[in-house]
Amino acid sequence: VEIIGAGKAIINLDDGSAVRLNSNSLVILSSLDPKQVVITNEKGQIYTRVMPGERAFKVKVGNSVYQSMGTAYKTVNEARLKGVEVYENKVKFTGGDKKEVTVEAGNKYYELNELDRKAEKVVIKIAKTDAAKDTFVKWNLAEDEKMTEETVSSTQETGEGGGAASADNSETASEEAETPVLSLSGSAVDNGVSLTWNVGNLDVSSGVKLVKSGEINPVYPGNDYVYISDSSVRSYKWAIMDGKAYYFRVCQYLNG
Repeated sequence: VEIIGAGKAIINLDDGSAVRLNSNSLVILSSLDPKQVVITNEKGQIYTRVMPGERAFKVKVGNSVYQSMGTAYKTVNEARLKGVEVYENKVKFTGGDKKEVTVEAGNKYYELNELDRKAEKVVIKIAKTDAAKDTFVKWNLAEDEKMTEETVSSTQETGEGGGAASADNSETASEEAETPVLSLSGSAVDNGVSLTWNVGNLDVSSGVKLVKSGEINPVYPGNDYVYISDSSVRSYKWAIMDGKAYYFRVCQYLNG
């Protein structure tokens, strides 16, 4: 994905993580493997908001790698400036010389800084004045806040994580709770698994995709899938005869 000239772009990943591009920036999705995501920052400024999880999440800048530890951070790949600014949690930097540096939230590390050689290859604080003037960072922090609000709202509505949906007693709240937007259940049958799903009020006029993986949280694209084009279908038998354990997910299909 490339932004030519002024502009911004957001790439939303399956696990809720987001990759955001600034003006005159280019990013390559080098790997969306369920075990490891690799984003290559070819040029410009890239901000990644990474959801905590088991899979590794890395941003490459040249021969250097910035690995997230459940993090929000900006990487820079410009002619005179290359490095990272960390705004949440921490990032592990590994350079081409195999040198490793851990950069905590509120700090930055530039492996190349022709604008200020004293700030090159050292961990330093992000000045509040610099952050206040950085319109790309301000935009990203606002987007992060939106994501947090949406997650909290969704958690409260579904009752996940022990959050209360309202001040009503639990019995009343349970009676009034809406049908889940999308849910999946399965049971073992001869030579396979019988899957049944509920779409609630979700529009599945273009069908759904069932995704299967040997790892938790299967993703599309990346794992085996079956496309069910008939929007009225609510069940499917997936033939499996290898004796292994699998995870499944049902996804709303949006024509690409």
